[in-house]
Amino acid sequence: HYLRIWNDAEGESHFEEVRRPVRVQAAEPGVAALHLADPVPVDRAQFLELDGDAQDPDWHTAPRRQFVVFLDRGVRIEVSDGEVRHLPPGSAVLVEDLEGGEAVEEEAEALAFELTLEDDVEASGDGGDGGGSGK
Repeated sequence: HYLRIWNDAEGESHFEEVRRPVRVQAAEPGVAALHLADPVPVDRAQFLELDGDAQDPDWHTAPRRQFVVFLDRGVRIEVSDGEVRHLPPGSAVLVEDLEGGEAVEEEAEALAFELTLEDDVEASGDGGDGGGSGK
C-alpha cells in the first residue's frame, strides 16, 4: 500500500491510494508467511537528508518517477488540485507528477529513501492514468 501522485491530461496533480496485489509465500520455520507484491525494477536507490529549516515549500514537479519513503519524520504534501495529506513516518509515495506539481513541507530535518524507477516501468497498477484499478 502506498500513495501515488500523478498528473491528469491538463497537468493537474492528484493523490491516489494504491494497493498492489500480493501473493503469500512461506518464510523460514517460525516466521509468519510473507505477503509479497511483484518487484518493481529500480534504476538506483539512495538515502537523502531533507533540511526542513531551509525548506521554502513551493510548487515543483518530481524530477523523475520515483518512490520516496519518509523514514524518521512525517511530511505535509499538497497537490495542485488542492488536496493536502499529512503523512506519518514510514510513508511511501510514488511521485509521477512530472508536469503539474506538488508542494512538500518538512517540519524538521528528515531522512528519506529514494528509489528511482527504471524507464517504462509500470508501478502504479492502473496504467498510469489515474484510472484507479490499482486502488
